[in-house]
Amino acid sequence: ITSGVVQGSVLGPLLFIIYINSICRCFITGNPYLYADDLKVVYKTDKNDVAHCIENMQDELNKLGKWCSKWCLEFNTEKCGWMCVGDPKLEVQLVLSNHKLPKLNTVTDLGIQYSHNINFSEHISAKLSKSRRLLGFILRNFHQNESRLSLYKICVRPTLEYCSFLFSDLRTSDKIRVESVQRYLTRQMIKGNSKIDYKTRCHMLGLEPLWKRRLRTNLILFYKLLHDMTYTSINIAYRTYTRDYYLRNKISQVKIENYKTKARANFYLIRYGQIWNKLPAAVRMADNLPVFCKLLNTALRDISFLVDEATYSDTLEVIGPLNI
Repeated sequence: ITSGVVQGSVLGPLLFIIYINSICRCFITGNPYLYADDLKVVYKTDKNDVAHCIENMQDELNKLGKWCSKWCLEFNTEKCGWMCVGDPKLEVQLVLSNHKLPKLNTVTDLGIQYSHNINFSEHISAKLSKSRRLLGFILRNFHQNESRLSLYKICVRPTLEYCSFLFSDLRTSDKIRVESVQRYLTRQMIKGNSKIDYKTRCHMLGLEPLWKRRLRTNLILFYKLLHDMTYTSINIAYRTYTRDYYLRNKISQVKIENYKTKARANFYLIRYGQIWNKLPAAVRMADNLPVFCKLLNTALRDISFLVDEATYSDTLEVIGPLNI
């Protein structure tokens, strides 16, 4: 194509992928992750091999700089940087094309913001700020409840539920903050009786608490992962097992791997694997996704099987069980 490719064309993305695809060959030690024009490289090392890892990082950054010069493609150095997960005190001097790369406290991947300790509180704060602005605009400019409810479902709720499987690691305070957006909406739409609780307000408006929607969505994702209905780099289908001898509700459970840290305990596959094992056997053994969704909706009408009686309280309907 001698005349170039117009932006927004059908061929544009394909030709760009062909153009940039060889960039991953610059990395041997690191694991590159390329999405369109966004490149991230992950290096794994232990405390005794940090110096050698840094040398490899700089060598591969030099190769990356040569690749950029060869193909006349410059990186936006203002958007480049490095972050260490696990040791926030580590200081490294890394250079790309004569530009020193700054140390980053937070990184954004496809709309998800996280810190060096894999904490999503800043991501939640950003999403809450955006959601509250949108909700405020809706409440100020629309006065019919039908319009408010429709716009909330279209514009606000998807923002709060984006990549909801990450919310299994949320702190209790963050869960309360997320739920507070919908709680505020229900209070504004049902005025005149402040004694109506959140659960009743949601029922009157045809809404579900956000934590219950997350629970359903994440369990549906777990079902898809178990049955190879969606892509993942982690194979979890082999985790399913049934005991050689029959025990009540022990059919089609998943094996929970051992963990030593709280962060690992909050990992999606571990946390929702434990919830999966508590589901009724009929739900876990569903033959297809529509049947599973139908049985799951019935099972989630009463969530007492997910929590211990000692932890059951009135606040459960506000933030949900702590293990969700």
